[in-house]
Amino acid sequence: SINFPEGLLEIGKGAFAHCGSLEIINSPSSLLVICKEAFLWCGKLVEIVLSEGLREIGEEAFCQCKSLVKINFPSTLKIISEGAFMMCEGLVEVELPEGLREIGEYAFVGCEFPCFRIPPHVSKVKSITFCCSSMCSLEVPESLKRLDLGHRHNVQQSFVKSLRNVAIPPKCKGKNLTPNLIEGEGDLSKVFSSSRRRDLTKALKRRFDGLPLHEK
Repeated sequence: SINFPEGLLEIGKGAFAHCGSLEIINSPSSLLVICKEAFLWCGKLVEIVLSEGLREIGEEAFCQCKSLVKINFPSTLKIISEGAFMMCEGLVEVELPEGLREIGEYAFVGCEFPCFRIPPHVSKVKSITFCCSSMCSLEVPESLKRLDLGHRHNVQQSFVKSLRNVAIPPKCKGKNLTPNLIEGEGDLSKVFSSSRRRDLTKALKRRFDGLPLHEK
């Protein structure tokens, strides 16, 4: 465990990286920035309590914290940097604050979110930011100006296979915003890795498993 003093403004680069026994972090109310790789590879870290006042989480700050299951993000947080929570495999749910303005590339790659909500003040997003093989629902704000759905075909394809519910705002621009969300792909057999009609039908039906049925 760590007891941070009040008055601390910044946790520096790599400050507690590879602290293999660290389990819980409570940040002081004075903290403004958690720098790059500050808690990288803290494999037993299970909970992070971040106080109001924090504004930025740096690159790979909690990368490879595989036991992490809970984070409370303060309303003051503005930036989650590149790879901040990459490969946090135990993290299955986050509630991002309304005032968040930037989510870096790869920020949540390797996390297994069934649902993900992008806050309204985030202006651009890449799918690689939160690409999760089990994601079913992506909530996109009307204010989003740019949505880039990946540049690595294999990653992008795994993202599409599980996604059942996403609405892209009409004014949102970006690359790879094709009807089936696969760059240049109009063939469902490539999306679902099968050329047999029966297998395609089953795959399409599974995309709606567990969803409510709406009748007239």
